[in-house]
Amino acid sequence: MILIGVVLLFTLGPFISFAQNLSNSDPSSEKHLDSLFVEIQKRMAIDTTLADLKLESDGLKHLVYEYNDNYTLTKNLYFLDYKLMRNQDYVSRSILRYWLGVFLHNQHLNLSALDVWESIENNLPEFLIPDYYLLNGIALSDVFDYSKARFSLFKADSLCGHRDSIKWMARKQIAFTYRAEEKYTKEIKFWLQTIDWIEEVENEWWFITAYRSLAQAYVANKEYDEAIPYLNRTYELHYSIDSEDPEIYQYYVEIAIIFREKGENRKALGYLKKTLKPMKKSNNLKAEARINGLIAEIYLDLKNYDEAIKHNKQTLSIAKTNTFDIILAEAYLVASQIDEATNKSFSALNNYKEYLILINKIEAREKLKAEALWKRQYEVERAEKEFTLLIANEELEDFELQQLRLENEKSEAELGLLISKQESKDIELQNQVLKANEANQQLKISQSNLKSQQQASEIEGLKKDQQITDLIIENQINRENEDKIAIEMLKKDNKLALMDAEKQRNVKNRARWIGGLFGIIMLIAISFLSREYKNRKTIAAEKKKSDILLLNILPKEIADELKSTGKALPKTYDTVSVLFTDFSGFTRLSEKMEPSEVLRNLETMFSRFDEIAEQNNMERIKTIGDGYMCAGGLPIANDDNAVKAVNAGLEFLKATSNFNNEQKNKGLPPWNLRIGINTGPVVAGVIGIKKFAYDIWGDTVNLASRAESHGVENQLNITENTYNMVKDIFECEYRGEIDVKSLGKVNMYIVKGYKA
Repeated sequence: MILIGVVLLFTLGPFISFAQNLSNSDPSSEKHLDSLFVEIQKRMAIDTTLADLKLESDGLKHLVYEYNDNYTLTKNLYFLDYKLMRNQDYVSRSILRYWLGVFLHNQHLNLSALDVWESIENNLPEFLIPDYYLLNGIALSDVFDYSKARFSLFKADSLCGHRDSIKWMARKQIAFTYRAEEKYTKEIKFWLQTIDWIEEVENEWWFITAYRSLAQAYVANKEYDEAIPYLNRTYELHYSIDSEDPEIYQYYVEIAIIFREKGENRKALGYLKKTLKPMKKSNNLKAEARINGLIAEIYLDLKNYDEAIKHNKQTLSIAKTNTFDIILAEAYLVASQIDEATNKSFSALNNYKEYLILINKIEAREKLKAEALWKRQYEVERAEKEFTLLIANEELEDFELQQLRLENEKSEAELGLLISKQESKDIELQNQVLKANEANQQLKISQSNLKSQQQASEIEGLKKDQQITDLIIENQINRENEDKIAIEMLKKDNKLALMDAEKQRNVKNRARWIGGLFGIIMLIAISFLSREYKNRKTIAAEKKKSDILLLNILPKEIADELKSTGKALPKTYDTVSVLFTDFSGFTRLSEKMEPSEVLRNLETMFSRFDEIAEQNNMERIKTIGDGYMCAGGLPIANDDNAVKAVNAGLEFLKATSNFNNEQKNKGLPPWNLRIGINTGPVVAGVIGIKKFAYDIWGDTVNLASRAESHGVENQLNITENTYNMVKDIFECEYRGEIDVKSLGKVNMYIVKGYKA
């Protein structure tokens, strides 16, 4: 629809003023947005004043935030960018590329946004410069390039003039980068400087955020006594502004958590109980449930089980009624711990099962959110790549039309010159078409990978549901068997009692009754002890199954941390070797094979890769379609992870070669493997809130992925970072500088094998 508007651009008659259109039309109607796009192009086609440039920027901002069809919007923004480039309108183009980058950043495509923003500041109008540096710094933070992020954010801070909101957002993000790198001392110093600046602008709400963030930095640096006064000051300031705001409770809760960290549980309880009454009064049910849960945990630590049960029941009741699934899962876990501490084994098992069911439900919900995000990102990437193909075809058509005009004018000299130029240009355009076709093919592969990942996600969910169902059925069978055994024991004991009564007929009635009563007491005791023993064996077996299930999802160290503390904090590792693999031409292979055969072959290869990775102390992170990712040097750091990673890569190639020999004997095509390895720092942890998915992030991961995609079939490609750590052990061949998107030129090497 928008493309039709572009075609009609030069045939439309007079139109209402741009500013009036922005203010008077329905901002959400698709018709309005289509006409707005046409008017933006008209505005850009004329010489512009500063006021006109601001109107252009406002119109593009409106499109980026209001238009719902991401695919169509992306194609047309790129189309307009192409037109402005050909018209050499660099100022309007820089404004367009700024808002295109904002759109990509909002879709979490940060690398694409940074590509679009590259070098636009030279032509960007002054009124957008601070906003550009601010968003550029945030995007760099999102891809873990914190030093470059701070450089951009400090520029936003210095160039914003009297725009205090820009300065405030830039300073908050700078503090975040220090926190992310665990540079807590620098973060504390920066917050103290920021508080001095806030005193000049006199914004009370910014004071509240700054005081609280400073306190959290002190806590992260384990300076607890320094943190508490700032949290108290935050509470007092918030109370003076809005004493009815239920969010005031959060500061006392943070103080309580600090006292609990210090081992002062009584003081922690005091602060939590202070917050409980106002929460009930304000009807903030989620806060009330969380506070009761924290109180229950502290009473459990103090072994005051009656109070722990009382407050945990309050949490369970509120969370069930209001479907607070995360709080409810935590409450079931605490209930299981209380039951275990009070020797209620059967109840502990049931509560732990409820906890697992809820965790599975939360994880499934998070996966659905992630899939929705992937789909939006896929639409944008698809539009970008399709537009590359469209432009290549359009340029080819332009040359053909120009040649036709020259032939009609019978200008042989000009025609000869154009043909000569066209021959070289044709080669270039054919290359562009080939690249565009390759991009389109990669797009199809991405779509196939997305479907594969969704199917894998569904299969994993079904497996977990089946495991929980098996646990419940097995427990029911155990209970039925116990009842049968108890009945048999009662029958035998009654028979013995009758025989004994026959033999002791002449004994006095009083002695007979006493003996019978004693026998019944013994029978009850034996039955109870037998049942208790079997219950303990059952709970131990079920717990072992749960532990095995958890170890299939997470590394042992992370699983142990989750079981002991209920959470797994992200950690930074200085030296980790990340390995990516991919089967080139996998889509073409899979089209010629049955799906079951494809999956069987992938399972064979990945199972062998798992064995090799384990032998080399490599941790498998994940598989995506036909891609395999593992890393060495975590969760337990080691110094030889680069050597182990390269050795694993060579073993992967050997395993693939053996597999291809079998394929050849069957008359089937080979599977060509690409491998890339990079070494450097990463951040690792469990994604989301209580979501059992261990992953790693950072530039090291991005460059490892690029090393794989720029690799050579059936050879091991490594970056200079890895080469410097293994060059004394392995024979390597220098490939030269490879131009890597978003990362510049990177030295790469092919590993030939061990040195003699």
